[in-house]
Amino acid sequence: MLGFSKPIAIGFAALALAAALTGAVATALVAWRGAIDDARTAATKAATEARDAHWKGEIAKSNQAVAEARLKAAEAAMEADRVARAAEARESTLQAELERANAALPDTGAGGLSRERVCLLSPASCADGAAAAGRAGGGAAPLR
Repeated sequence: MLGFSKPIAIGFAALALAAALTGAVATALVAWRGAIDDARTAATKAATEARDAHWKGEIAKSNQAVAEARLKAAEAAMEADRVARAAEARESTLQAELERANAALPDTGAGGLSRERVCLLSPASCADGAAAAGRAGGGAAPLR
């Protein structure tokens, strides 16, 4: 052999075997760490995707609730507008009837309001006054 004694050759062989074994263990550890890192990366990605999917669903539910609330608010506004327009039309009709009835009354030329015109403005007080005037034998009932 190259002039080495047997114990030195065995020592070199043991050293070479130890170096090869250390290299194999180091390679296995690097591969193991790579596998762990890959698994960790995959788990992180899966968890992130699950979290994102959950919150996208929550946001979609919230957006749907907001859209429904806006629709209900718009419907309520349209209904309130319809009611207001109907009340305005009713008041306009009543005013036109009152003006027509007022125009139909004779103009006496006297100052102030005649009993008939007061009755146009306050029919309830005229009904009470007419009953009292009928019981008293005529005459105008006092205004309240």
